[in-house]
Amino acid sequence: MAFVAPPSLARDNRGALHLVLIGPRAAGKTTVGRHLAARRRCLFLDLDDCVLRRFGAESVREVFERAGERVWRQGEHDALAALLDAPLAPAVIALGGGAPMTDSIARRLHEDRVQGRVVVVHLACPAAVSATRLTREPGDRPSLTGRPITDELESLAAIRTPRYEQLADVTVDATRETDAIVDEIVAAARRFDVA
Repeated sequence: MAFVAPPSLARDNRGALHLVLIGPRAAGKTTVGRHLAARRRCLFLDLDDCVLRRFGAESVREVFERAGERVWRQGEHDALAALLDAPLAPAVIALGGGAPMTDSIARRLHEDRVQGRVVVVHLACPAAVSATRLTREPGDRPSLTGRPITDELESLAAIRTPRYEQLADVTVDATRETDAIVDEIVAAARRFDVA
């Protein structure tokens, strides 16, 4: 199932500059993304939601259990490629925490950065803060390691943070209030001519 932009949001995107949010699970990518899109008066797209629609699934856990992580990661790649290739007006796009670890996604983000089509924003959040947030709102994410949540988040951070930092144009402390995070992203994005 292909992602198709609603006609009201479509346009020639050769000059579109999307803000792409990356970071660990529970860093606030969806929450910040929605507020940021509202502030920019643009579309917000959560890559997880796009992938779930493609699979006709209700949750990430369902796709992992039914088809496996490899299939989910391919779905992320396909959905992101479809979004970045679609004739969309500038948008805010939130990626899942593991998406940047897929080499094809990392390459695509790098290529689009070089071409001036995306600005990648890393929402930095310590594992302990993410764990606290996940304890309050567990969500539907399957465990990737089978370990307790804090241990899992710390081990994933050790692996993923270098990739996030490598891909990011901007790194923002995501432990603060949403409005402060959005203010910082908006200010930083001005350096890239993003309104």
